[in-house]
Amino acid sequence: MQITLDKRQIKVEEGKTILDICKERGIEIPTLCIFEGLKPEARCRLCLVELNGKLVTSCSTYPHEGCEVVTDSPLIKKHRMINAELLMADHIATCNMDPNSHDLCKIIEKIGLTRIRFDPIHKYKQDLSESVIRDDNKCINCGKCIRACGEIMDVHAIDFINRGHNEKVSPYSEHKLHD
Repeated sequence: MQITLDKRQIKVEEGKTILDICKERGIEIPTLCIFEGLKPEARCRLCLVELNGKLVTSCSTYPHEGCEVVTDSPLIKKHRMINAELLMADHIATCNMDPNSHDLCKIIEKIGLTRIRFDPIHKYKQDLSESVIRDDNKCINCGKCIRACGEIMDVHAIDFINRGHNEKVSPYSEHKLHD
């Protein structure tokens, strides 16, 4: 199949996402919710690209014959920055945005985000058990832990509860992890 990727005509195999195609060609696209072995969920929305002029998530979008994909534009940068800011609003208030601390801060540095306009939304108590320490103040709701628990471990012990700004990862019925 022929597509245009960043103004270059290329041949690609069908069945690969735009993100997969970009990775193969050394084009770096930020992602947080992608994890090897898990189906893409397009939750973090940092992997935005333009497909025929419309923003799409590259992790879950498959190109079609003759399409045009742009991986870097002012529109893409603007929306990646907004999405990164919103993820930081769901993140710990004491985070100093040190790129050595975790993946979100690494991405923030790469995309050039220097200030966060939103105050952190959540303040949670830690859920401590003998085997797991869960600190929702550090969680950005990417969903990797939920999908790993369900798809890889086939346990389905945790899921998202609530909606919007109140959404968080929780064991079912908000039990403690050791329950």
